[in-house]
Amino acid sequence: MDILTRKTSSYRHDQSKEFDYLCVDSFLKSIVDARALGTAFELRLIDYLCENHSISLDDLNKKFEGDSQGLQLIVDLLIANQVIEEYNGAIKLSRQFIKALQYRDLLEAKLEFANLVVPDFIDLFTSLINNPDRFNRNARIFDLFGYHRCFDYSPENYELTERWVRITTSLTKYEAQVCIEIPRFWPISAYVGYRRK
Repeated sequence: MDILTRKTSSYRHDQSKEFDYLCVDSFLKSIVDARALGTAFELRLIDYLCENHSISLDDLNKKFEGDSQGLQLIVDLLIANQVIEEYNGAIKLSRQFIKALQYRDLLEAKLEFANLVVPDFIDLFTSLINNPDRFNRNARIFDLFGYHRCFDYSPENYELTERWVRITTSLTKYEAQVCIEIPRFWPISAYVGYRRK
């Protein structure tokens, strides 16, 4: 067990490029931050700002037909979360968020997973604290990773299995690199069959 907790003198967590993917967590600090960012992806606002770099709020209102107060709200929430920044009446993606977009698949997977977890958290949190067995019986999140769905084909089983495979693949794609590259994890990565580059 010591191999997991031992410090390696030549390694600093905050300087390792293998941990760069964790920058996405800066934009998922609260349920409001995550939901506003998810909506920005769903409305293709993030894609539009990627393509146009900087745009006035008036021009953005013309592009995104709908409720102007709603658009102002989402812009304000994204500014508060440092996803976008405003300067001289124009908005653009922040440098920090542009960096995080390198890991867009991970960011979207975490947002999707958060959407699946939130109902259990809101509806069953008291059970989680004072009656974990009841939480385990009633939480819907456990059904997300139900291996039993892999054996009997149906459109529903296929869709649910595809979803959890997509989420877990996005997460392990980055986390596995840490195990491969960081010396203290080498015995673990060798055990599960990974090889260093």
